[in-house]
Amino acid sequence: MIEFKALSLNLNNKIILENCNTVFKEGDKIVITGDSGSGKTTILNLIMGLAEADEGSIFFRGSKLSSENISEIRKSIAYIGQEPALGGTTVAEALDLPFKFKSNRGAEPDEKNITGILNFLLLDKDIREKNINSISGGEKQRIAIARALLLGKRIFLADEITSALDNTVIKQLYSLFSTEEYSLISVSHDPAWISFCSRRLNLKDGALTEVKP
Repeated sequence: MIEFKALSLNLNNKIILENCNTVFKEGDKIVITGDSGSGKTTILNLIMGLAEADEGSIFFRGSKLSSENISEIRKSIAYIGQEPALGGTTVAEALDLPFKFKSNRGAEPDEKNITGILNFLLLDKDIREKNINSISGGEKQRIAIARALLLGKRIFLADEITSALDNTVIKQLYSLFSTEEYSLISVSHDPAWISFCSRRLNLKDGALTEVKP
Protein backbone atom coordinates (compact mmCIF):
# COMPACT_ATOMS: atom_id res chain seq x y z
CA MET A 1 0.00 0.00 0.00
CA ILE A 2 2.63 2.53 1.16
CA GLU A 3 6.35 1.93 0.78
CA PHE A 4 9.40 3.87 1.93
CA LYS A 5 12.45 3.29 -0.26
CA ALA A 6 15.84 4.49 1.02
CA LEU A 7 14.09 7.37 2.77
CA SER A 8 16.23 9.87 4.67
CA LEU A 9 15.28 13.08 6.43
CA ASN A 10 17.22 15.48 8.63
CA LEU A 11 15.36 18.29 10.41
CA ASN A 12 17.12 21.00 12.41
CA ASN A 13 20.33 18.96 12.46
CA LYS A 14 18.44 15.94 13.83
CA ILE A 15 18.23 12.68 11.92
CA ILE A 16 14.57 11.62 11.63
CA LEU A 17 15.03 8.80 9.11
CA GLU A 18 18.19 7.35 7.63
CA ASN A 19 17.98 5.06 4.58
CA CYS A 20 14.61 3.73 5.74
CA ASN A 21 12.94 0.88 3.83
CA THR A 22 9.49 0.02 5.15
CA VAL A 23 6.26 -1.37 3.75
CA PHE A 24 2.81 -0.59 5.18
CA LYS A 25 0.36 -3.20 3.87
CA GLU A 26 -3.38 -2.96 3.18
CA GLY A 27 -5.33 -3.84 6.31
CA ASP A 28 -2.37 -3.33 8.64
CA LYS A 29 -3.00 -1.90 12.10
CA ILE A 30 0.32 -0.19 12.74
CA VAL A 31 1.53 1.85 15.69
CA ILE A 32 4.75 3.86 15.58
CA THR A 33 6.39 4.30 18.97
CA GLY A 34 9.49 6.13 20.13
CA ASP A 35 10.70 8.86 22.44
CA SER A 36 9.04 12.27 22.36
CA GLY A 37 10.67 14.39 19.67
CA SER A 38 12.00 11.38 17.75
CA GLY A 39 9.98 12.33 14.64
CA LYS A 40 6.97 10.01 14.78
CA THR A 41 4.48 12.66 13.65
CA THR A 42 6.88 13.67 10.89
CA ILE A 43 6.47 10.19 9.40
CA LEU A 44 2.72 10.79 9.09
CA ASN A 45 3.46 14.19 7.55
CA LEU A 46 5.75 12.57 4.98
CA ILE A 47 2.98 10.21 3.89
CA MET A 48 0.57 13.12 3.52
CA GLY A 49 3.09 15.20 1.58
CA LEU A 50 3.26 17.77 4.38
CA ALA A 51 6.99 17.16 4.75
CA GLU A 52 9.56 16.25 2.13
CA ALA A 53 12.38 13.73 2.48
CA ASP A 54 15.97 14.70 1.71
CA GLU A 55 16.58 11.45 -0.13
CA GLY A 56 14.61 8.40 -1.24
CA SER A 57 11.00 7.95 -2.31
CA ILE A 58 7.53 7.13 -1.01
CA PHE A 59 5.22 4.97 -3.08
CA PHE A 60 1.45 4.75 -2.70
CA ARG A 61 -0.07 1.69 -4.35
CA GLY A 62 2.82 1.58 -6.78
CA SER A 63 2.86 5.27 -7.69
CA LYS A 64 5.71 7.48 -6.53
CA LEU A 65 4.44 10.31 -4.34
CA SER A 66 5.00 13.67 -6.02
CA SER A 67 3.58 17.19 -6.11
CA GLU A 68 1.60 16.16 -9.19
CA ASN A 69 -0.30 13.29 -7.53
CA ILE A 70 -0.36 14.16 -3.82
CA SER A 71 -3.84 15.72 -4.04
CA GLU A 72 -5.20 12.50 -5.54
CA ILE A 73 -3.46 10.39 -2.91
CA ARG A 74 -4.88 12.53 -0.09
CA LYS A 75 -8.38 11.69 -1.29
CA SER A 76 -7.76 8.13 -0.10
CA ILE A 77 -6.27 8.98 3.29
CA ALA A 78 -7.74 10.46 6.47
CA TYR A 79 -5.33 12.28 8.78
CA ILE A 80 -6.62 12.52 12.36
CA GLY A 81 -4.40 14.87 14.36
CA GLN A 82 -4.45 15.49 18.09
CA GLU A 83 -6.71 18.52 17.57
CA PRO A 84 -7.88 18.62 13.96
CA ALA A 85 -8.56 21.90 12.18
CA LEU A 86 -12.03 21.19 10.85
CA GLY A 87 -13.08 24.47 9.24
CA GLY A 88 -16.58 25.91 9.30
CA THR A 89 -18.33 27.76 12.12
CA THR A 90 -20.57 24.94 13.36
CA VAL A 91 -20.07 21.19 13.51
CA ALA A 92 -22.72 20.80 10.82
CA GLU A 93 -20.72 23.08 8.51
CA ALA A 94 -17.52 21.15 9.28
CA LEU A 95 -19.20 17.85 8.38
CA ASP A 96 -20.58 19.32 5.17
CA LEU A 97 -17.43 21.19 4.11
CA PRO A 98 -15.73 18.41 2.05
CA PHE A 99 -18.88 17.93 0.01
CA LYS A 100 -18.68 21.52 -1.19
CA PHE A 101 -15.60 20.59 -3.22
CA LYS A 102 -16.14 19.70 -6.85
CA SER A 103 -14.58 16.25 -6.42
CA ASN A 104 -17.18 15.25 -3.79
CA ARG A 105 -20.29 16.86 -5.22
CA GLY A 106 -23.08 14.37 -5.68
CA ALA A 107 -21.67 12.15 -2.91
CA GLU A 108 -23.39 13.98 -0.04
CA PRO A 109 -24.46 11.54 2.73
CA ASP A 110 -28.08 11.23 3.73
CA GLU A 111 -29.40 11.97 7.21
CA LYS A 112 -29.54 8.29 8.18
CA ASN A 113 -25.86 7.80 7.36
CA ILE A 114 -24.79 10.92 9.25
CA THR A 115 -26.83 10.03 12.32
CA GLY A 116 -25.62 6.44 12.27
CA ILE A 117 -21.95 7.41 12.21
CA LEU A 118 -22.38 10.05 14.91
CA ASN A 119 -24.19 7.51 17.09
CA PHE A 120 -21.45 4.94 16.54
CA LEU A 121 -18.87 7.48 17.69
CA LEU A 122 -21.05 8.29 20.71
CA LEU A 123 -21.80 11.82 19.52
CA ASP A 124 -25.30 13.21 20.00
CA LYS A 125 -26.85 14.42 16.75
CA ASP A 126 -27.45 17.80 18.44
CA ILE A 127 -23.68 18.39 18.44
CA ARG A 128 -24.10 19.57 14.86
CA GLU A 129 -25.63 22.79 16.16
CA LYS A 130 -22.60 23.65 18.30
CA ASN A 131 -19.88 26.14 17.41
CA ILE A 132 -16.76 24.29 16.32
CA ASN A 133 -14.69 26.23 18.87
CA SER A 134 -16.91 25.16 21.76
CA ILE A 135 -16.37 21.41 21.49
CA SER A 136 -13.53 19.47 23.11
CA GLY A 137 -10.40 18.15 21.44
CA GLY A 138 -11.74 14.61 21.73
CA GLU A 139 -14.99 15.64 20.06
CA LYS A 140 -13.05 17.30 17.26
CA GLN A 141 -11.15 14.05 16.71
CA ARG A 142 -14.42 12.13 16.49
CA ILE A 143 -15.91 14.69 14.09
CA ALA A 144 -12.80 14.29 11.92
CA ILE A 145 -13.25 10.50 11.98
CA ALA A 146 -16.97 10.86 11.19
CA ARG A 147 -16.18 13.10 8.24
CA ALA A 148 -13.61 10.63 6.92
CA LEU A 149 -16.14 7.79 7.19
CA LEU A 150 -18.77 9.86 5.39
CA LEU A 151 -16.21 10.41 2.62
CA GLY A 152 -15.67 6.66 2.39
CA LYS A 153 -12.01 6.76 3.38
CA ARG A 154 -10.39 3.46 4.31
CA ILE A 155 -6.82 4.51 5.22
CA PHE A 156 -6.36 6.36 8.50
CA LEU A 157 -3.27 8.14 9.82
CA ALA A 158 -3.82 8.88 13.51
CA ASP A 159 -1.67 10.93 15.86
CA GLU A 160 -2.22 10.08 19.56
CA ILE A 161 -5.84 9.28 18.76
CA THR A 162 -6.69 8.08 22.29
CA SER A 163 -5.14 11.00 24.20
CA ALA A 164 -8.41 12.94 24.63
CA LEU A 165 -10.92 10.06 24.59
CA ASP A 166 -12.47 8.02 27.37
CA ASN A 167 -12.42 4.23 27.45
CA THR A 168 -15.95 3.83 26.10
CA VAL A 169 -15.13 5.80 22.96
CA ILE A 170 -11.79 4.02 22.57
CA LYS A 171 -13.62 0.68 22.54
CA GLN A 172 -15.68 1.99 19.62
CA LEU A 173 -12.46 2.78 17.77
CA TYR A 174 -11.18 -0.73 18.47
CA SER A 175 -14.39 -2.04 16.94
CA LEU A 176 -14.02 0.19 13.88
CA PHE A 177 -10.35 -0.41 13.14
CA SER A 178 -10.31 -4.13 13.94
CA THR A 179 -11.95 -4.93 10.59
CA GLU A 180 -9.89 -5.71 7.48
CA GLU A 181 -11.75 -2.94 5.67
CA TYR A 182 -9.58 -0.27 7.25
CA SER A 183 -5.83 0.32 7.20
CA LEU A 184 -4.31 2.19 10.13
CA ILE A 185 -0.96 3.88 10.67
CA SER A 186 -0.87 5.51 14.09
CA VAL A 187 1.46 7.23 16.53
CA SER A 188 0.87 6.53 20.20
CA HIS A 189 2.32 6.27 23.70
CA ASP A 190 -0.82 4.51 25.00
CA PRO A 191 0.05 0.94 26.09
CA ALA A 192 -3.49 -0.30 25.43
CA TRP A 193 -3.52 1.14 21.89
CA ILE A 194 -0.05 -0.30 21.25
CA SER A 195 -1.34 -3.73 22.32
CA PHE A 196 -4.38 -3.37 20.05
CA CYS A 197 -2.29 -2.75 16.93
CA SER A 198 -1.02 -5.82 15.09
CA ARG A 199 2.31 -4.24 14.09
CA ARG A 200 4.61 -2.00 16.09
CA LEU A 201 7.43 0.01 14.53
CA ASN A 202 9.82 1.83 16.85
CA LEU A 203 11.60 4.99 15.72
CA LYS A 204 15.03 5.63 17.20
CA ASP A 205 18.06 7.46 15.83
CA GLY A 206 16.68 7.49 12.31
CA ALA A 207 15.83 3.76 12.21
CA LEU A 208 12.25 2.50 11.97
CA THR A 209 12.49 -1.01 13.40
CA GLU A 210 9.80 -3.69 13.64
CA VAL A 211 9.16 -4.77 17.24
CA LYS A 212 8.09 -8.38 17.49
CA PRO A 213 5.26 -9.14 19.92
